[in-house]
Amino acid sequence: MRTANRLSVMIIILLLTALVAACGGKVNDASPAPTTSAPATETAQASSPAESAPYPRTIVDFKNNSVELKTEPQRIAVTDYVIFSHLVSLDYFPMAANMYDSYISIMESMKSRLQGKTVENLGEWDAINLEKTASLSPDLILSSTSDADKVYEQLNAIAPVLFYDPVKMGNTETDWKWGVRELAKVIAQEEKAEQVIADTEQVMAEKKTEFAAHEGKTVAFFLYSKARGGFTMQSYTALKVYYEGLGLAPALRNEAVETVSMEGLVDLDPDYIFVFETNGSVAQELEEIKNDKVWNGLKAVKNDQVFFANFSMAVMSPVNILYGIDVIDKAMNK
Repeated sequence: MRTANRLSVMIIILLLTALVAACGGKVNDASPAPTTSAPATETAQASSPAESAPYPRTIVDFKNNSVELKTEPQRIAVTDYVIFSHLVSLDYFPMAANMYDSYISIMESMKSRLQGKTVENLGEWDAINLEKTASLSPDLILSSTSDADKVYEQLNAIAPVLFYDPVKMGNTETDWKWGVRELAKVIAQEEKAEQVIADTEQVMAEKKTEFAAHEGKTVAFFLYSKARGGFTMQSYTALKVYYEGLGLAPALRNEAVETVSMEGLVDLDPDYIFVFETNGSVAQELEEIKNDKVWNGLKAVKNDQVFFANFSMAVMSPVNILYGIDVIDKAMNK
C-alpha cells in the first residue's frame, strides 16, 4: 500500500528518471524472536528504556514480528529511501539500500553527508535484488514499501526484517517526527533523534519570521515533463511541512497531485514557482516555452521568481526538510 505522499514522490522519481535517461564480514547481532499473536502495533517499540543499557533490546514491528537486537546492528540494509534519509539525519549510514544509484545518490540534500561513504545498491524501486542483498550478509533489513512486502519471506530468510507502517513512514499527514523517532530506536539514538527534531523545528521557526514579509504571496511546486503532459502540481498535503512550517500561502490547497494546463497556470498565477529538478534536464525542457506568451504573462515569470529545486526536498525527513528550507529561503529571501 502506498500513501498519497509516497505516490507523489514516486511520480517525481518516474518523471525525473525518464528525463535523466534521455539526456566487510558478517556480524549477525540481530536475531528473530518468536512471533506473538497479538494485534499489529502502530509503532515499533523498543523494550529497553533509553536511560538503561542500549542493548539488548527487542523491537516489535508493524507486522507484529519481534526482533531482538543483542548489540547495535553493524550491517543494516534498507529498501526504502525514506528510511535511508531518516537514518542519515541521525548520522547513521546503512551499508546497502534499494534505489541508491538511481535516486538516493543524486539527492542534493544528502550529497555532502554521503561523500566518502560506500553504499551498495540493491536494485530499483520496484525490483529488489535478492541475490545481491544476500551476498552482502546484512544483519538487519529495514523496510516499509509494498515491493519489499511482496518478497518479505525471502528477505526474512536473509536477515531479520523490521517492517514499518507503510502509511506512516514518509507520509506528511503523519508528523514527520514519527519516522526518525522509530528508526532511532534501532540504533539506540533516541536522545539524538530528539535533538535533531528540536534543531529542525528551531530552524523552521527562525525562518518563519523572515517569510512573514511574503504575506499574501502565493507559492506552488511543480514537476515538468513535456512527454508526460507538461506541469504536474504537487499536493499541499505532500509539502505542508513547508507551507505550514514557513507560513507559505499555497496557490492551491490541493489534496493530490494534478496535471495543470498552461491555462490552469494562468488561473493559479502563483507569485513563486518551484520546479523539481535533477541535473538540469528540466530547465532545458522549459527553455522550449520561454517564448510562450501565456507563460511569460505569469507573475512569477515576469518577476524572475521561477526556481529549480532538487526533488529530495519532497522526501520528508530532517535532512531533506532542512535542505528544502534552505532552497526556499535562498529563493524567496534573496
